[in-house]
Formats: sequence, C-alpha cells, structure tokens
Amino acid sequence: MKEFLRFILFFTPMLLESCFPKCGKNTFMGKYDVSESVKEYWVNPVVKEKLTYVNDKNDTVVFIKSSNNKRYDYNSLGQNCNGGWGDSSEDYYEGEYTSIVYESNSDISIEIRAIVSAAQANMDSLGYAITFSTYGPGVGATVSFGILASDETQFIWDLFWINRIPDFSAELEINETKYSNIYYSYHTTSQINEPSIYFQKQKGIIAYRDSNFNLWYLVD
Repeated sequence: MKEFLRFILFFTPMLLESCFPKCGKNTFMGKYDVSESVKEYWVNPVVKEKLTYVNDKNDTVVFIKSSNNKRYDYNSLGQNCNGGWGDSSEDYYEGEYTSIVYESNSDISIEIRAIVSAAQANMDSLGYAITFSTYGPGVGATVSFGILASDETQFIWDLFWINRIPDFSAELEINETKYSNIYYSYHTTSQINEPSIYFQKQKGIIAYRDSNFNLWYLVD
C-alpha cells in the first residue's frame, strides 16, 4: 500500500502537468517582406528576361529567366515557454523568400535571392539577405549581402543565409576592362586561387567561372 501511495505521489504532479500545460500556442510575431527600397536598389536593376555572357574565345551563353517564385517561410525565434514534458511554445515570424532562377544550355545556372532573416533569432536584428549565385557540377559561388532592416545603409553579416563576407575591390580589371566597386567570392573547393564570381551593384553578376575555370563576362 505504501509503495502504491509513493507511486501516486510521485506521478500525480507529472500527470497534472501533462493534462494542464503551462505553455500556450506559438506566438506569431508578424509577416515580413523584403522592403521595396532594398529591392529597387539591389535586385530590380539586375533582373532581366535574359542574361548574355561571352568568354575570351568569343563563345556566347544566354541565360533565360526560368522562374520567379515568392513564398513566406516559418522562422523560429526560440522558445518563450518551457513547461517540461513536451510542453513548450516559441515565438516565430513568417519571412519572404524570393528566388529568381536563370537557366542556359550550359551546365551553369544563376540564382538571385531576396530573403527576410533575423540574426541570432532576434527581431531587433531583422535583416534582408540578398544573394547572387552560380551553380554547376563542381563549380559555383555566391556573393551575399546582409542589410539591416532598421537601417538599410548598414550591413549585417550574421544572418542565416550569409555564407561569407564577400571580398571588395574599389577598382578591378577583368578581361582588359576596368570596373569600380566590385565584390567577388571564391568557390569553396576551387583548384585555382582566382575568384569564381564577380558582382557589381546595378549590373549584377558581371563575370563568373565555369567548371573548366574559364571566365565568362556579362554583355550589357
């Protein structure tokens, strides 16, 4: 009998906790879009129906815009309550995820993304991740920018979608043409110590390397 009473006394609080949870539903903090001003400055000028590139042999590859998709993703901001025994709740928001993809008859594709993200699951550090990428077998690279939502003149680099801070050059010569204010990045496993992607504001990806390390240049 005593053993039974001990059993009841031990498990009753747990049963009550499971029947009457302390935490309620997850708390929705809002639905957020990438601001129109950021899109106007970073994305819209470089989005066209097609992008044409040439190499130093005068070969040409044309990328056609194949998709332009927008969705809202669930983003957790962490627990706001933990009542134990599986009883918990969290704050969350829904953030825009826009992806614009270009395809060609080569093995390379191009993607431009505009994403709402919060650094360290903190709404005070809400930002916009703007990424420009090339993809292909054994090749590809990304130039990423994180823009602080509360002050769009400021970069924020610890957003989830930021792979690395891009390198920057105030002036750079590519294929005997001088460019100003160029951002560039490397393929993570590249066999050559040369950038795999070059980006300029208002123009987008101005040059990239293919799987044979050949450099392709944007035709205006």
